[in-house]
Amino acid sequence: MNQPLVSVIIAVQNGEQYFNQAINSIVAQTYPNVEILVVDGKSTDQTEAIARSYPQVRYLHPLVTS
Repeated sequence: MNQPLVSVIIAVQNGEQYFNQAINSIVAQTYPNVEILVVDGKSTDQTEAIARSYPQVRYLHPLVTS
């Protein structure tokens, strides 16, 4: 039996202090069919690098406009 996909959406801005902990918590769950979507609110810290270090994460960032 196929299990439904569960999408976990994390909206974050400059959240590097707790970001690894949040992603690790999701990855540690026993439900296997999970996608993690990170929506970055123009972070200026290491949020993007952290998100991209996880193969399970799909990193989304807003277009930069003037």
